Formats: sequence, structure tokens, C-alpha cells
Amino acid sequence: MTTLSTAAWVSHEMALAAGLGGSLFRQTTFPNALSKVSDDKQRAHLLARGYKKNAPFELSSLGIITGTWLVGRSMINGRFISRGTRAMIYAKDALVAGAVLTGIAGVYFDRVLEDEADHGEIAVSGMHATDASTPKAKKVFNAVQGISIAHMACLAGALGLTTVLAAQANRSLKFSLLSRILR
Repeated sequence: MTTLSTAAWVSHEMALAAGLGGSLFRQTTFPNALSKVSDDKQRAHLLARGYKKNAPFELSSLGIITGTWLVGRSMINGRFISRGTRAMIYAKDALVAGAVLTGIAGVYFDRVLEDEADHGEIAVSGMHATDASTPKAKKVFNAVQGISIAHMACLAGALGLTTVLAAQANRSLKFSLLSRILR
């Protein structure tokens, strides 16, 4: 495998791991840390600001994931892969697309959530919007949470399939010969 190919593969996996780690932090540690804030509206404001501050990192990792997958995917030739491997590649296509779409939707709704928090229309306790929130703010908060969970699932699935596909490639005689030719 060439140095450039290896660097792209490592970048792809690091971006998947960074996105997954960020999503896990968002769903677990960050809300728990905010539980020390006694005012529900202030907690919602800090949560929304934190989500917004994460957007550049989220979008960067999505760009790396997408770019490296598209380049690598364009080099996959159907003659060198089995039917089962091809199915896993299609599944990874769907998971990468899902991660990108949910990631972009999440960044958008994070901004809407911050708007709601800036106007004092949302109050948060734990990971739930309280009754002090407007109905619209509750819907936005629930959308943010649902999108975040879907995003985390897509990233975890894509990362898992990356590992399985790498193992498949190492066992493939055809792939081994092809990678030696490409060196």
C-alpha cells in the first residue's frame, strides 16, 4: 500500500473515531457536567453554545470522512472483491451518507437550538426539555437529540465496517496482489 493510500486510510479512521467520540461526549459527559448548573434556561444556553462551538470540528471530520471514502471507493474494482465484500461496501456507502446527512442536519438544528436558548425559550434538565420550554423549542431539542443518536449509530457502523473490510482485504489473494502492484 502506498504512503498516500495509508495516510488516507488513517485519516478516514481518525475522522470516524473523532466524530464518534464527539457524539459520545455530547450524549454523556457534556450533559452530566452541565447538571451542576442550577438554572434550567442557563443550562440550555450552555448546552446549545457547546454544540455550536463543536460545529467546525464536526464539519471537518465529515469532510475528511467523505473525501477519503469517495476517493477510496472510486478505486474499488468489482473484479477484485467478493459478493459479500461488495454488500459490506454498499452498507458502508449508506452509513457514510447517513453520517454526513445527520451530521449536517445536526449542525443546522444546533444553530436553531441556540437561537431558542438565546431567546430564553428552552429550559433543559438532564437530557430533556422541561415544561418551561415553548412547544417549538421542545421539538427542536428532541430533533437535536434524535439526530445526534442517529449520527452516532452511523459513525459507529461505518467505523466497524472499516475494520471488517480491512480484515477482508488482508485475507484476499486478489487484493494482496493488486496492492503489491500499486506500490
